[in-house]
Amino acid sequence: MLESGNNPPKAKSDTTSASGNQPIRIGVLAMQGAFIEHCRMMEKLGCECKQVRKPEDLEGLHGLIIPGGESTTIGRLMDKFKLFSAVQEKVRQGLPVYG
Repeated sequence: MLESGNNPPKAKSDTTSASGNQPIRIGVLAMQGAFIEHCRMMEKLGCECKQVRKPEDLEGLHGLIIPGGESTTIGRLMDKFKLFSAVQEKVRQGLPVYG
């Protein structure tokens, strides 16, 4: 119970990683769909955004967004650029993915 005149503690709402010394780095799969808009929103929220087009772009990310789009086309492009298996491996390693 809070006493009169005391303010409740505020939740930490910054966008630094769990280690506290680097910004949260979010990747957005940049194959098709509204990837530019997703990156802009992440940056507006204070995150560092990286457009992901090849497997090495997945390194150092704290999360990945897969924007909507035509799934057959996205799947083919991911396969063509060797991203499908790379994303699967990152998911197995615990990378949070939205999309």
